Amino acid sequence: MDKAIEYQVFHVPVRFIHYDPKFNCRGLLETNQLLELVESIRDHSLQLPIIIQPRKGLPDNCEYRIISGNRRFVACTKFLKWETIPAIINTQPLSDEEVRFLNLVENINRQDLSQLETAYVLTKFMDDGYTPYELAKRLHRSMGWIITQLNIFKLVPSVQTLAIDGKLTSEDIDLLASFPPENQEDSARFLQYRREQIKIRKTKKGSKQKRKTNKEIEKMAVYAMKHGCKIAACALYWATGKISKEIFIKDINNATRKDVPNRGGTCLPPEEGGN
Repeated sequence: MDKAIEYQVFHVPVRFIHYDPKFNCRGLLETNQLLELVESIRDHSLQLPIIIQPRKGLPDNCEYRIISGNRRFVACTKFLKWETIPAIINTQPLSDEEVRFLNLVENINRQDLSQLETAYVLTKFMDDGYTPYELAKRLHRSMGWIITQLNIFKLVPSVQTLAIDGKLTSEDIDLLASFPPENQEDSARFLQYRREQIKIRKTKKGSKQKRKTNKEIEKMAVYAMKHGCKIAACALYWATGKISKEIFIKDINNATRKDVPNRGGTCLPPEEGGN
């Protein structure tokens, strides 16, 4: 994926270029996804060339396959009926895996994918055997960013919409992904309500949040346990000194496993065996 690309632009006849949906992050493209792009290209021409790769054995005697710019190619050929298209020809050999990563990196860097589309592609890489650590390394992103994107795919549709619209923080997404699906929507509303209340209090002159007593913290920990949020409960018990740092760390490590991030772990209320 890090191999050099020759940045010389050619006008390549489109009949020589093969469009393969599996190297497009979005899969098959629908008309409504392309209309805005078509209008932009019609008004301002193509601002960014596609990237293609010479390859043998392609259908229809094509000489190149697209490794980046699938949407641009479809917009220019299917809708605008171009016979040639500006393209950068990558003459370095790239495996199918490197092509998929190159396509994903370009889309992420251009912010050309929605969070849900990014989550979908990352989940596909996970299905192929990649760990969150490996994805973070290949994509030059933090582990926290990878886990949050994966967790979006664990949310129910109504909560996914809130995440995509920017109404939930990364911390909210990670927390809600640990809840049972039937509790996620109500919990998301509660998080939004609490955030709004905090904003209101901050706007009041001289307002100051009163420090919670250990009894109040323990009460909230019990509430968190009853609703299946073991990590939050563990944090609250640790804050009051009811469980040790070692148990808290073990619970966090269990919660960040690649198969089910934030699924909870060893935290127990003091009366059930905590230190």
